[in-house]
Amino acid sequence: MPYARTILEAEQSARVLFSSERQGAGGQLRVTAPSGLGQRILVPLIPTLLAENPEMKVDLQLSDEVVDIVAQGFDVAIRVAPLRDSNLIARKIADNPRVLCAAPAYLQRHGRPNRLADLARFTCLRLSNVLQWTFCNDGQTTGISIDGRFSCSSVEGVRTLCKAGLGLAQLTHWDIRKSCAAVSWSHLNCRMCSHRR
Repeated sequence: MPYARTILEAEQSARVLFSSERQGAGGQLRVTAPSGLGQRILVPLIPTLLAENPEMKVDLQLSDEVVDIVAQGFDVAIRVAPLRDSNLIARKIADNPRVLCAAPAYLQRHGRPNRLADLARFTCLRLSNVLQWTFCNDGQTTGISIDGRFSCSSVEGVRTLCKAGLGLAQLTHWDIRKSCAAVSWSHLNCRMCSHRR
């Protein structure tokens, strides 16, 4: 599975980021990250980081809201979309492929979209700050405005309602990997690009 490799690369990069390159790093480390990624990948790394660095304090802020990294005093920010502020130093640690997903029950009731234009007749579940889904095909990028009956500031809320069969959602592979055992996700045949806000 190609997305499993991407998830593993992201986790390994996070381990490198959170490992102490010098013994006994101290002080406060302020980190901001998206809630889902933070809970699944970063939080499990914190016990080791703190054990290896007894003088360190970690303030981990998990939110799907876009925050001003500099104004709020973060030392490290992990993002899943392109940065708005080009003055920041950024390093890509992994790809974050997205797929259009739906619960099988939703597709049984409403059918499958065959073209991007079909999305207008489906219930789309979106993050509050994402007004457009961007699709890539043969080097062409197409943006589709999304205005559904539900938006949420957290990907957890979007994923939960998608899993419950309330509509289509744009999710990353790591968003759905742990819930695949509980729900048979249907990945619709299209390639999504990064968020456009």
